[in-house]
Amino acid sequence: MKIVLIEAGDKRLINVFRAKLPREGLPILGKILEDLGHKVVIYVENIAPINWRDVLSSDLVGISALTPTAPRAYEIAKIIKTKGIPVIGGGPHFTFLPEEALRNGIDFVVGYEGEKTIVELVRWLEKPDPAAIGNILGLSFRIGRDIFNNPARPPIEGLDVIPFPKWSLINGFKVKGTIPVSTSRGCPHNCTFCSVTEMFGRKYRFRSVEKVIEELERLRSQFPKASLFFYDDNLAANPERLKILLREMIARKINFRWSAQVRVEVYKDPELLELMRESGCGWLYLGLESINPQTLIDFKKRQTVEDIKRGIETIHETGIQAVGMFIIGGDADDKKTAQRTIKFARECHIDAVIPWILSPLPGTQLYQQLDKERRLLKKDRGVKRWSDCDGFHVGHEPKKMKPWQLQISVNKALLNFYSFWNWVSKFWLATGKFFSPFHSLKEKKISRDNLGIAFYVRMLVLSTRRSLNRYAANLRRER
Repeated sequence: MKIVLIEAGDKRLINVFRAKLPREGLPILGKILEDLGHKVVIYVENIAPINWRDVLSSDLVGISALTPTAPRAYEIAKIIKTKGIPVIGGGPHFTFLPEEALRNGIDFVVGYEGEKTIVELVRWLEKPDPAAIGNILGLSFRIGRDIFNNPARPPIEGLDVIPFPKWSLINGFKVKGTIPVSTSRGCPHNCTFCSVTEMFGRKYRFRSVEKVIEELERLRSQFPKASLFFYDDNLAANPERLKILLREMIARKINFRWSAQVRVEVYKDPELLELMRESGCGWLYLGLESINPQTLIDFKKRQTVEDIKRGIETIHETGIQAVGMFIIGGDADDKKTAQRTIKFARECHIDAVIPWILSPLPGTQLYQQLDKERRLLKKDRGVKRWSDCDGFHVGHEPKKMKPWQLQISVNKALLNFYSFWNWVSKFWLATGKFFSPFHSLKEKKISRDNLGIAFYVRMLVLSTRRSLNRYAANLRRER
């Protein structure tokens, strides 16, 4: 079969991670299907446009989407359906709302982890048997107007059975700076705003250190000048296992410069931080979430503001840069929370800040709560409302402020942290260190990186300021 896989995009998305990094899911599935003898090509809209002639001449199309890209995924599916080509949907949004997907151009939904389900479904499509489709675990499908949800498939326990993603299947993808790698799935934490536990389970599952090292060595031979970003939701989920991996990277001289997402509690393990630094860690993306103690409790974050302060200080002492990811808009937050957050970030010398607006995503406890309390905005817009669930647009009714006030407060906070004078100060700091004989090459590179990020995010904020302000004005008129 000729199979096309598509990662839906959205030009309207405002995202400080707008670097052209594809997710791993489709390159993994593409490799699995290719090994079965199928011809596979992948289109990632945020990387290169779809070749519609190619897509509409295929035998099967799979579409992956996050919540904010779901409206675009449905548009794509409906175009493909005009040619009678079967369409498979996958990813978190379709997993949590399969009925919606099956009513909007998707024929089959592969829920949760799709590596085994996709194989069984494709084999069934080659030899359809109405009596057998009900045996495919993790599958939702439609027959006429009737929708069927098969029992969920258990999570894959041994992640080593999953092949390395085949990035060359992605049309137009060239590794210019960063290549992603994943070493684990799942999370035992229970944060109310996060869908990871519902999607991948509350048990950490890991790839073996040997398998991760094998992939890293392959990537080193293919992309020797690239940097790594670990896609794990928490790379330090098992500190002792991570130490073994980092020691292997050091011993084998796998000297990628890398970054990852971790909880701030890594500061409590000095040995781990030192291994991170020695193995090439440049940046840690920290899920700090809030400086409001009550919001941290409401989010079930299980950390304190004091943890955040001490964590940033300790990470900096190790020589690693810290990116603080905050979520504004919890029930305990008010109009001044965003500015307080920026002030706190400056006092702690956080190197970069990402103040997300709380987004009620399907599959989360937050979504269920707000839906029950009828505090979701624009529900009457149907699937179109999902495009606002991107972390930069308000999609719910906060308790201590109006929706438009939340929107404006975060808009101003972004401009405040990435102000012109903030960039100028970083520019002179980087210039001074560059010519200074008292700073190491690494310190000069860190200062340069800080300057580059400040400039990039400032330009991004300025380019989207009008759009976000218009959105806030529309919210004000609607309420």
